[in-house]
Amino acid sequence: MEPPVILPKETEKSKPAGSMSWAQVSLYVLLGVVLPVLALAVNYNLFGGERFDTLYTVGGMFMLPRPAYLYITISSGIVTLFLWIFLFRKYGKRFNGFIAGILLFNTIFYCSFGIAAVFRLLCFPIWLPPFCAAPVLLLSGLRALKIARSVMSKWMVVATSIGGFLFVIIISLVIVRQPWGLVKHLPDAKGADLSSMNLSGIYLDHGPGITLQEANLSNANLSYARLFINMSKANLQKANLSHAFLWGVNLTQANLKGVNLNRARIYQVDFTGADFQGASLGFHAQGRIRMNEVNLCGADLREMTNCEGVYHWTGAVYNSVTLWPKDFDPDEAGMVLINE
Repeated sequence: MEPPVILPKETEKSKPAGSMSWAQVSLYVLLGVVLPVLALAVNYNLFGGERFDTLYTVGGMFMLPRPAYLYITISSGIVTLFLWIFLFRKYGKRFNGFIAGILLFNTIFYCSFGIAAVFRLLCFPIWLPPFCAAPVLLLSGLRALKIARSVMSKWMVVATSIGGFLFVIIISLVIVRQPWGLVKHLPDAKGADLSSMNLSGIYLDHGPGITLQEANLSNANLSYARLFINMSKANLQKANLSHAFLWGVNLTQANLKGVNLNRARIYQVDFTGADFQGASLGFHAQGRIRMNEVNLCGADLREMTNCEGVYHWTGAVYNSVTLWPKDFDPDEAGMVLINE
């Protein structure tokens, strides 16, 4: 008598590479899309774009002229993740290699962004969302690679994912238009020729050892710049510093003839020995400003606000064509009138 034939148990059908439950989809959307969008909106509105801008030195030496870079890179992660979850995860599977490259780039960027925020600002609304989104982006990128591998060869997947990685970097840098003429001189740009350069909105601090001491920035556009560095003896003749923010900047013995500082905000800046002949000095003096021994001949200070923020005017000189704020007495401040 033949033994009974034992039929193998029916194996469970393996799940497709991109399958996700609605609970997983909801979690991915919350952590990878909703939270970063709220972070961008809250941080920019809460801080007026100011402290948000201080994250520009993510990576130490990577100079980022305006918030566009953060919006481009973070938005690329948000948009790509959204499209992957609701479209490319099920359809157009051959695009998953390219999408994986973008998602994996954003994983790295989000982590860098979050770490920089922790060390620079210790500001909860800024660093929490990137750390929440990074694991979601990583897992999504790996899932996208798996989907792509199911329909393409291994080398094709590698090539398309590298293409996606490079795409988001290149498009970001093209739109932002990095000031490479400045970046190539950093960190020590002492004596560098940066004349007539467009550095509008640039952020520079002394953290990575950056200096512009004795640099030539004549006729440069530094409007809306945020400067926290050593610029002693720099040549800023006829430079545009309107709406700029200077904090802790050393501008001793600097050439500031004809400079435009209208509507700039200045705090804890040392202008000792600087030459302001013919300059437009309609800035807001936030405090701890030293103007000892400066030359104010022909300068226009009529629009300067909070003059009490300038602590020292000792030895400053002016002439008959120097223009003063209303009710300001230069002699009482210790300045010296010189004859032309």
